[in-house]
Amino acid sequence: MISIGRGNDFNLVAMGDSQTAARVGVTTTAQTYVALIARNLGYANFVNDGVAGNTTTQMLARFSTALVPKAGALSIMGGPNDMTTNVSGGIWVGSGITVATTKANVKSMVEQAQALRCRVTLCSFIPLLFEPYLSNASPYLTAFSEIASETGCEYCDVYAAFMALSSPARVALYVASENPDYQHPNAEGHAFVASLAVGNYFRQVAA
Repeated sequence: MISIGRGNDFNLVAMGDSQTAARVGVTTTAQTYVALIARNLGYANFVNDGVAGNTTTQMLARFSTALVPKAGALSIMGGPNDMTTNVSGGIWVGSGITVATTKANVKSMVEQAQALRCRVTLCSFIPLLFEPYLSNASPYLTAFSEIASETGCEYCDVYAAFMALSSPARVALYVASENPDYQHPNAEGHAFVASLAVGNYFRQVAA
C-alpha cells in the first residue's frame, strides 16, 4: 500500500468494504485509514473505494474502474461479507462465496494491479468480534497470507494486530454508538490501522 514512492507522482487507492469506507455519524473520509496513510506519507491524492456490503466478488467486478490510471499504491482489505452477508429471521445467510473463490478474487486484483506496476499491500480484515465470524475467519486469513507469498505483495496483518490487544483496548476501536457493533472501526480504529501500515512502510525502507 505504501512502499512505492511518496509525493505528488502517486495516488493511493484503497479497495474495500464498510471497514474501509467512512461511516455516517462516526467517521469522515478524512478520518479513514487511507486518508491518514496518505497524510503521513505525503501522497497528494487518495481514493477511498470502500463500499459497504461489498463481497470480494463485487470488489473484483468494479476493480478496473476503481484503480485510477495514475495509481502507484494500492491497498486491498475485504472478506467479511464473503463469509456471511446478512441475518434473516435470526438465521445467518451465507453469501455463497467459498474461501477458494475469495482467494481467486483477491489474487486477481493483486495481479492486475501488479501488471500495471502498482505496488500492492494486502490487509487482513478487522476482526468481527462475534459468531459466526470468529469461528470462520481462519481459512480466509490463511488464504490472504498465501496470496502475499504467491504474488510477492506486501501483507499487513490487521486482524492479528487487533486480536493481540487487550479486550478493553480492542473494543475501544469499534463503533460505540451501536453498542458497540464489534465490526466497524471508529476514528481510533482507523488510526490504529493507519499506524500499522505506516509502520510497515518504514520497516520496508529500513530493510
